[in-house]
Amino acid sequence: MVGQDGGFGTSDPAMLVTVNPQQWRKTYLFHAATNWQANYVDILAPKNAVVTVDAVNVANWQPVGVTNYQVAHVKLSNQNGGNHSVVGDVGVGISVYGVQSYGSYWYPGGLDLDVIPQ
Repeated sequence: MVGQDGGFGTSDPAMLVTVNPQQWRKTYLFHAATNWQANYVDILAPKNAVVTVDAVNVANWQPVGVTNYQVAHVKLSNQNGGNHSVVGDVGVGISVYGVQSYGSYWYPGGLDLDVIPQ
């Protein structure tokens, strides 16, 4: 994430370690603090996946290059005290982040801990 002094909106630099698609989940429960200027969840999913955020269908999918994946950028509401859910008909990956003046956070929303055979 580019910092505010880098000429890109409101935030501070942030970085994220992504989750291997073999560890994606079908359901996530997570929290986004309501005292941040804005909170978002990014969802990475196979093409044609059906996904909801807080029981609302995600519709603003964008393709990820020439891969079989799609991504959606969803702004979160402050309802429910900052508690949110993502549910997919297949495993999806999520990252949660928020911005404020010279501040930001960014974290993976969770993962399974299955043993992946080598």
